[in-house]
Amino acid sequence: KQWYQRRVRGPFINCFSLYFQHLNVTLSKEEMDRFFNGEMVKVDFGEHEGWEPFYSSLKFWEDLLRYEIPVIENIIQFDHPVRVLHGIDDITIPYTHMLSQNLHKVFSSPDLLIKLIKDCDHVLISSE
Repeated sequence: KQWYQRRVRGPFINCFSLYFQHLNVTLSKEEMDRFFNGEMVKVDFGEHEGWEPFYSSLKFWEDLLRYEIPVIENIIQFDHPVRVLHGIDDITIPYTHMLSQNLHKVFSSPDLLIKLIKDCDHVLISSE
């Protein structure tokens, strides 16, 4: 595997926490019971961002919430080195949008490195 395809574990900015609230809308009562009992369930958020249905468990969401970085007054409170990896072929969030966000003003960390990865999409999978 390429270095950018290795599993990375927290902390990170967690956009998925917003979707956790929508699970009770997308899952049936039986699926919610299974989900909260630790079983894998199929999650389908419809055509959002071109997502396909995926299997998920409560452990996945608990991990996401545990590693979430706090944001206070629009400043991401993280005083450690920050590394942002972004695929140039990302159509979900174009790299030009990410660059326009002035990340040097958003992070409290004095050590910020942004790396653009050629021929990679939103989930850093190479198109080759």
